[in-house]
Amino acid sequence: MTISRYTGLSLTEIYKRHTIIRPISYEEFFKKFDILYGIKWDEDKLYNSILDVTSEIKDDACSGALISVSIDKYYMAGMEIKQILNTFRQARKDAYAPIDYLLSLRYDSSQAMTKILTDYVSLHDDIFQVFEGVDLVGNEKEMPRNNLNEFINPWRTHNKIIRAHVGEYGEEEHIAYAVRSLKITRIAHGFCVKDPNIIEEIKDKNIPLDICISSNFLTKNIKHVIDHPLKKLVSHGLRITLGTDDPTVFNTDMSKELRYCKLLLGDGFENFYMRLCHETY
Repeated sequence: MTISRYTGLSLTEIYKRHTIIRPISYEEFFKKFDILYGIKWDEDKLYNSILDVTSEIKDDACSGALISVSIDKYYMAGMEIKQILNTFRQARKDAYAPIDYLLSLRYDSSQAMTKILTDYVSLHDDIFQVFEGVDLVGNEKEMPRNNLNEFINPWRTHNKIIRAHVGEYGEEEHIAYAVRSLKITRIAHGFCVKDPNIIEEIKDKNIPLDICISSNFLTKNIKHVIDHPLKKLVSHGLRITLGTDDPTVFNTDMSKELRYCKLLLGDGFENFYMRLCHETY
């Protein structure tokens, strides 16, 4: 495992610090990523870490993956943004399985980091050659509604994916805001949606919900796996995709997530699986 090589920690210690083994709070969840900020990142470490991920994707028998990545930890370690982008580009070329990237930005990111990225996007087109879109992540209750559009607008202009993590920790109002004001093209999670008007709007705009069952359970958004509303979402005719969120942190893979789907959907699993196989991003 790359993290073990670059931190000097044993696999047991990595598992203890980075992997969730019981349901935890939102605050505890984000502390799981602190270990990544302790690494002195450079081009070789970043390149090898991406190839390790793609090796796992290949082993999981997936045809490809859309990976959400933040760049702040690499920037804070002293790497230049252009250097980071070139490394991502080369790693995608050499990957063991087809991948594309989303640029992840936390709702509670510092104003300085948001400005750095916004300014870079306004001056350079190379970022659009590396990333297929943006991924707004974190505690949706902290969504800074005043400055997100400034960051997102250039991505819209380039017809890129705009994904937001909403309807996970918060209320339906966050889904409505993301759909209507941010004009997102994908929703990460979104499983709390119940309002028929919002459901119809999501369907009319053909916005998929990227569902991650292990993640929802281990971050205390559902009490038990069996409580996940996947069956209801499917019955509404919503587009659903399935993911692992972060396979290392949530100790999961696609096989495990599919088993959960089968448990939740019963006889409806086969039809769902056939639809899932034809989904693309």
